[in-house]
Amino acid sequence: MTTRTVRRWARGFREFGEAGLVPKAAQGDGGLGNADPRWTETAVEVLNEYGEESRPSVKVVLEEVEARLKTKFKLVKILVPPRTTAYRWMQELERRHPTFRLSTQRNRDIADRPKGVYGKLRPTRPGEYVLMDTTRLDVFALDPLTLRWMQAELTLACARLVTDRVCCAGEAEIRVDGALHQPRRCPACHGAGLAS
Repeated sequence: MTTRTVRRWARGFREFGEAGLVPKAAQGDGGLGNADPRWTETAVEVLNEYGEESRPSVKVVLEEVEARLKTKFKLVKILVPPRTTAYRWMQELERRHPTFRLSTQRNRDIADRPKGVYGKLRPTRPGEYVLMDTTRLDVFALDPLTLRWMQAELTLACARLVTDRVCCAGEAEIRVDGALHQPRRCPACHGAGLAS
């Protein structure tokens, strides 16, 4: 251990308290904390634009970030990081804004998520809210009307009823809206399903 290390620890402790003693490698930000905030902001902006498009390469995104920085900040000189540093920073931004590693369909699903938080629903009457989930199946079926092959989807709907029982029913994608217009307890099923 050198005197330089002890000085660095002391300076970190004075500035940041116990958090200043954590080694830089363990902080896990990939050095992104050293990046110019304008570079980071522009990089996030470019990454978000690729949410609906096909998966780009890191090189293309970095070139676009550099070009955008030159047009946005013409009068101010912004240091563009060396290529290895830029790739390391992109790797860190990738964890927050998946663009390069996940499938394109998943990245689009992530980009299409609601921006707000899923709040608590407070129903005023039974069946006011119905939670639904649709999953694509690895099954294809022939549509009898159009004679075209279509990928089947499974849709589940869950409604909380007065009896405090949760009822689920699987429906075809086309009939979901009509079947769940007014969910209520089915007397014949003893609360085991939804009736339309």
